[in-house]
Amino acid sequence: MAKLKFSLSPLFVLAALAVLLFGNSLIFLSYLGTVLLHEYAHFLCALRFGLRMDEVRLYPFGAVLYGQTARLKPQEEILVALAGPGLNAALALIFTALWWMVPELYPLTDSVVMANLSMAVCNLLPVYPLDGGRVVLNLLLLKFPKKKALRTLNVLTWAVAGLSLGLYLLSPFFTFAPALGVFALLLSWSALFGGGGSGVRPFRALSARRLRQGVRVRRLAVSGESTLFEVLRGLSPHEYAEVVVLDAGQKPVALLSHARLVEMTESCDLHRPLAELLSGEAGFSPPI
Repeated sequence: MAKLKFSLSPLFVLAALAVLLFGNSLIFLSYLGTVLLHEYAHFLCALRFGLRMDEVRLYPFGAVLYGQTARLKPQEEILVALAGPGLNAALALIFTALWWMVPELYPLTDSVVMANLSMAVCNLLPVYPLDGGRVVLNLLLLKFPKKKALRTLNVLTWAVAGLSLGLYLLSPFFTFAPALGVFALLLSWSALFGGGGSGVRPFRALSARRLRQGVRVRRLAVSGESTLFEVLRGLSPHEYAEVVVLDAGQKPVALLSHARLVEMTESCDLHRPLAELLSGEAGFSPPI
């Protein structure tokens, strides 16, 4: 099975130290475990569809699963998005049952249940970049053009951001909830600059800094019947890729550079065979 690397943002380290020194460490550890299991569920489901996910990075307000991916079909995106909240909901039920069977474990089960339940409910909100937003976006893509689907998701994100801001402004009259204000700010930023995506890195050009350090070159030979999606599964986001396309007689007919693969990833149907995608082009780069 593919390995998954875990990394911490500097802000997460500072927040974690503050909570452990001045807050409730049991609640913190419950939420930390919940977040990691949530992302691991996404990781396992992504592997099921051939995606090469390689890193979970922890931030103060959650985590992001990174890696090489291609655009999934909407139905597949929905399943990957639901994997995390689905696991959280299942764990909430399991630990609730455990509390009924062993009441002495209530202090532990209470924290774990609340962490998983809040994680599931929050992530199912129909806003980008949460899992619920990804589900809504892909449901919309089944019926509407991408531009209209993104616009609808953006409206939903602004609506939830406005509601969160309103509740934050009212909270001093009841129980002050600064987290609502932060949540409204994050959603507003997402609505302005997020763009609506899958929440994972696409196959893309290597950065200038990485190229100055030097990277490995990975060269693959594939049949023209291979789909671009299948090709991307064999590549790494940390290497320079070259793909030699072979005809039925296993003779090279095209060399796809890293830049060309990035271009095709952004513009082509990733589930069509390479032979079809390249059939209308002339002047292929000869393999060397």
